[in-house]
Amino acid sequence: LGAQMRDITGHAEREVSAAGRLELMVLESCVIRACEKCAHKKSGEICAYLSDRKNIVFPVRAQKRLCGTGYPCRNVILNSVCMNMIQKKENLQKIGADVIAAYEE
Repeated sequence: LGAQMRDITGHAEREVSAAGRLELMVLESCVIRACEKCAHKKSGEICAYLSDRKNIVFPVRAQKRLCGTGYPCRNVILNSVCMNMIQKKENLQKIGADVIAAYEE
């Protein structure tokens, strides 16, 4: 990561995601509503959890649509593991990160 970040040149800001759960996938149709288990959560809230064949759990965040469709929201599948590189702040500064982003869990 460090060598790759140092190689980026130009005037663009360099952002590093340093903490939180990253988005893995966006489902345009609400999978929770399709299963008739929708709790009508607010946009940005965790509305469900999915697990894979190894029983690894992935949080599902509700995201409201801006336009009217048959389904009022879509789902954002988040990574099962929270990333935390904040303790490596010195390394992030060495590679020249202009913005260090932290996502809420």
